[in-house]
Amino acid sequence: MPADSGEDFYKNILHNISDGVYFVDKNRSITYWNKGAEAITGFGSEDIIGKSCFDRILIHVTDDNQNICKGGCPLAATIKDGKNREAAAFFHHKSGHRVPTILKTSPIRDASGKITGAFEIFNDNSENFEMTETIKKLKEDSLLDILTGIANRKYIEQKISENINEFERYGHKFGLLFIDIDHFKAVNDKYGHNAGDEILKIISKTLSKNIRSFDTAGRLGGEEFVVLIQNIDINSLKKTSEKLRALVEASSYQSHNPDIIISVTISVGATISRPGDKPKDILNRADSLMYQSKKSGRNKVTMDPDIK
Repeated sequence: MPADSGEDFYKNILHNISDGVYFVDKNRSITYWNKGAEAITGFGSEDIIGKSCFDRILIHVTDDNQNICKGGCPLAATIKDGKNREAAAFFHHKSGHRVPTILKTSPIRDASGKITGAFEIFNDNSENFEMTETIKKLKEDSLLDILTGIANRKYIEQKISENINEFERYGHKFGLLFIDIDHFKAVNDKYGHNAGDEILKIISKTLSKNIRSFDTAGRLGGEEFVVLIQNIDINSLKKTSEKLRALVEASSYQSHNPDIIISVTISVGATISRPGDKPKDILNRADSLMYQSKKSGRNKVTMDPDIK
């Protein structure tokens, strides 16, 4: 058997597993990129091989938008001390949105035991099965927004009514985030409505992929979105709101012109259900809080000061 056939055999296995796998040398230049990595991130090997993991491609960030490629990189640390690591990070997808992942790093050693690089295994941490079932049900009931593929106004209004009924019967509080894209008209005016549509899709994916399977992200229309969060308190509401705001800020759309990268921010109003709320009450309250975020500088979350 040829000497390299064993290596080819293992590479063939790695190339076809669903998890993302990539190798780097000691300078963190990427030397191998499998099909799983391509499926999760949208980047093919032709986009990645020879690039460094800290180049503006994958752009690993934490849920508060800290770029770990520039500081705190698990691969760099593994190359330095030879220890395995595990971390949660959000990858930049080629289409612009953020993908939640769990990643694991391990060193690569030569025959003498010297570290020559490292490899990373990562997987999409979205709750895919539950989300697929939800999407299937929404499609059956014509409750999806046609452009973005997330819940539409009709579904959001139905869901708010259901949540209020549960709150009145069982006391289960829920949170509502009212979200509006900052300066969206300027994006459309400058780059065209096609670019604007892509921004709407990117934000929809960023919101829907970074909430729990039993929470709901929907588009009311235009540049307005709502996220419904179950079983919430003020601390977790604030944490979730800030996470989504930061992840949208970290997302971007690159047009066919490689020199044009479009990023936007969002203004958010966050509230929690109150006794006696009607659907329009909680929506209007969150909408008013969102406008406070606009007035105070945009790219902000305004929490309901009366939350108890």
